[in-house]
Amino acid sequence: MKRVEVSDQVRRFIRSLAPEPRKELRAALRELAHERGNIKQLEGPLKDYLRLRVRDYRIIFQYSRRRRVIECVFAERRDLIYEVFEKLIHARFLLQARMRAPNERSSYMKNRERGPAMVN
Repeated sequence: MKRVEVSDQVRRFIRSLAPEPRKELRAALRELAHERGNIKQLEGPLKDYLRLRVRDYRIIFQYSRRRRVIECVFAERRDLIYEVFEKLIHARFLLQARMRAPNERSSYMKNRERGPAMVN
């Protein structure tokens, strides 16, 4: 059995639902601790994540490095979740890139600063 951790966004989303889907999502999260449910590995830019399907809702999760913890990171209706989550991942990546220290520039930027390569 795995420990399931739920992000604040997932918690708020579940609380915002009507009583019946809220109960179903909570029950599905309990089953997820046993790795049961309608689970599928995502593809493309989201390949590091999996999804849990419950009715018209999806919960995106990933395993911790040692696979002891299931981290539920985002939840939304099926028609919105993948597009919104991909944008969030992209925005987080850009923010992290901007916050890098100046001496941690990418190799691309370092090569541009050196100028063109000289060939003898």
